[in-house]
Amino acid sequence: MSKLQRKEEEMYEAAYLIEMLPDCRICKHHHGQIYGGVELVCAVHPYGYSGDSCPDYQSKKRATSF
Repeated sequence: MSKLQRKEEEMYEAAYLIEMLPDCRICKHHHGQIYGGVELVCAVHPYGYSGDSCPDYQSKKRATSF
């Protein structure tokens, strides 16, 4: 197994260990598509954020102006 294959395998394993935060699905950075059996969670944290609250969270809701 090459170094690149080992690194890819480690990244896939890490992706399954990190749980997606509930806010991820309503964040404007959320992507959610699956590539090679692994979900690309978002542009900022491809495998999800491992803390309690993501410092990069931004709501998808647009502000309404009157």
